[in-house]
Amino acid sequence: MKIVTLPKIKCISTVHKGSYKTIEEAFDRLKHYLKKNHLKLRFPVREIYINSSGREEDYLTEIQIPLE
Repeated sequence: MKIVTLPKIKCISTVHKGSYKTIEEAFDRLKHYLKKNHLKLRFPVREIYINSSGREEDYLTEIQIPLE
C-alpha cells in the first residue's frame, strides 16, 4: 500500500449514504448546486470511500467536486 497526500483544493462536497447504485443522486444534487450558484467545476472529481463494507445501505462516500 502506498499513502499519498492529495493537493489542497477548493471544492463543494457531500456525503452519500447508501448503495453505489444510487450515488448518481448525490452527483445530481452537486451539479444542481453548481448551476444555481454559477460555479465551474474542474476535474478530476474525488470520491472518498469512508465505509464500503457491511450493508450497502450503510455505505458512506464523500464526493468532492473541485472548483475553478
